[in-house]
Amino acid sequence: METLQGLGYNRGPHYGVKIFLFGRFAVERDGQVLPPQVWKNTKTKALLKILASERGRVFPADELIEYLWPDADLRSAASNLRNRVAELRRILEPSLSRGEQSRYILTQRGGYLLSDESDCWVDSEEFSRCEERGRRAHSEGNFVEAIRAFEQALALYRGEYLAEDRYEEWALQIRERFRERFVEILSLLADSLARQGQYRAALGYLERAVTESPLDERLYRHLMVYAFCAGERARARQTYERCRAVLECELGERPSSQTEEIYRQIQSERVPDWERFYPREVGLPVAIRRLPFVGRAREWEQLLMALSRV
Repeated sequence: METLQGLGYNRGPHYGVKIFLFGRFAVERDGQVLPPQVWKNTKTKALLKILASERGRVFPADELIEYLWPDADLRSAASNLRNRVAELRRILEPSLSRGEQSRYILTQRGGYLLSDESDCWVDSEEFSRCEERGRRAHSEGNFVEAIRAFEQALALYRGEYLAEDRYEEWALQIRERFRERFVEILSLLADSLARQGQYRAALGYLERAVTESPLDERLYRHLMVYAFCAGERARARQTYERCRAVLECELGERPSSQTEEIYRQIQSERVPDWERFYPREVGLPVAIRRLPFVGRAREWEQLLMALSRV
């Protein structure tokens, strides 16, 4: 059977069930991905997706019926829901005896929930935990830890939230919220790298953010500054031109005064408001760049940082 171990999601404690909502939907049971033929009814799979979207929340039966069978007779839909719940329990726990309490799918107060106290792991929840750690580290100025946490979050974001359910109304708002958070993580990761003087990596992540959110003028400003601090003056100017072209084409607007001012400062070779946070790279002689610093990567990075402030 297929496994997702190679994606690095099996670190830490053992989980009986793992649910992957980013990109291609998948469920792991005892370390093995459930094959497509397990899902004999698409509504059973959709039910799990809905319950996993807010684990621990009791979804009233009426709400689930509205999502899954909006045009069906209420009595028929209620019977279908009970059947799908029973089938889902058997899929997640094949050894579950008739009448035995499920560890995962619980019945409470006229509704159903995916237990948040069971040995179940959901990638979107882990994404949120990594994001929270990264934001906290970033706000504390611990950029090394912020980089680590944000990179872990990005590894979990294998694609859009429930990409195969693009037109399901119940998933639309959740998908857009995660997309916005994904862009913000890319931006914060780029900022953390830039504050460490790692501009090439920062520019790469920020370009991904622009691809996801091409009308976010703030991202272009950061691209301009990082390129300038990296010594890529032409790239900084080209980024401004790209920003202006996109805004004019899509919105019929010109860049904001803030963007224009940064562009003017770049033209004059000084960006004082930003240089307090981001060290400028310096052009080192070729002979120095080729010195043998094998095994001294950290010292070499510190030397470059010190020279950049001279």
